[in-house]
Amino acid sequence: EVLTALSDLRAKRYAVYLGADLSKYGLDRPETVISIATDDGQETSLLISAKGPAKGGRYACVSAKNDRVFVIKNEDLPKLQKKPGDFQKAG
Repeated sequence: EVLTALSDLRAKRYAVYLGADLSKYGLDRPETVISIATDDGQETSLLISAKGPAKGGRYACVSAKNDRVFVIKNEDLPKLQKKPGDFQKAG
């Protein structure tokens, strides 16, 4: 589910395309971090802030290009913000 949500994720818009100060957007201490590692050991993380712009959404960045801050739509957040218990089968 989370991997599908990540592959379908599109930025609503960029807040800053280059040279962003992550602390200004709450990304120096993100609320959610999703990390993916490939078989060859390369790791990339999506950082999602606890805050967002007044028009809605949340600020986010990708660790590989952490000077670019974009906005994720509100409707995409529940697909990405999962807890370990969300992956347990009901029994």
